[in-house]
Amino acid sequence: MNKEERRKLAKNGESQAASYLISVGYEIISKNYFSAYGEIDIIASKDKILSFIEVKTRNKKNISFDQALNSVTRSKQKKIKNTADIFLSNYDHYSSYYTRFDVIILLFDYHSKEFDLKHLKDAFC
Repeated sequence: MNKEERRKLAKNGESQAASYLISVGYEIISKNYFSAYGEIDIIASKDKILSFIEVKTRNKKNISFDQALNSVTRSKQKKIKNTADIFLSNYDHYSSYYTRFDVIILLFDYHSKEFDLKHLKDAFC
């Protein structure tokens, strides 16, 4: 898979993740929120919980859910946390919300053209 195909798969995965979140009652606050530290794929809220969500989309043939989760390294987690701090400092009306860091993993099956999705809440702190 070349770089353009990986980018396309990742964008499709982020769209699938956002659709899933909406279907289970989340409000999407932001997609692809950038700071000097990095990016948060999705910021969403539900029931006074503000979730900073990293989306990992992979080819189902080559990887498991656990392997995909392991790709959210400590370094990546730190970048997400720092970016979340920037977001919260810019949007103080979320200060009363509980915040957490989630990971949504999507494994794409090229044969069936379907995704298997796993939403890991409070995946790291």
